[in-house]
Amino acid sequence: MQINRRDAVKAFLTGVAASSLAPIGTAQAAGIFADHRTITLDNGLRAHCLSNNSGYVAATLVLRSKEICHNGLAHICEHTSCSGAAGTMSAAEVVATYKACIQEGDASTEVGALRWHASFLPQHLPQVMSILAAISLDQKFDLETVEAQARVVLEELYLD
Repeated sequence: MQINRRDAVKAFLTGVAASSLAPIGTAQAAGIFADHRTITLDNGLRAHCLSNNSGYVAATLVLRSKEICHNGLAHICEHTSCSGAAGTMSAAEVVATYKACIQEGDASTEVGALRWHASFLPQHLPQVMSILAAISLDQKFDLETVEAQARVVLEELYLD
């Protein structure tokens, strides 16, 4: 069985990682505090779990790289991530899934990191993890979406 990065993120975050990712890496609890737990895989992927009474789940996915800078590529990735084709989903499917499952969400770019945040109801966990994995690791950069976002990205880069 072959697992790509998108499938690995989905598997880990939806709770089946223990069985499907065992050959890739083992999780180590880094710090356990009252209602807080951090799990780190051998490859550096960390999951932070903190309980609250809101009824919502909040997930933040951060991709870190020395290559992420203010040259525009990460910025266009941020802007197209929730509106363009990704993984096996068309742009329309990404938008529809995002609207149907995510209560609040955003993406941001900073030097060295690209970050996605989503707040959602627990029953939407599989769909949200699937969409976060796809938009972070398998964007298609379809021409229509890039054209629609290019002007905004250029304006924001010019203002920075």
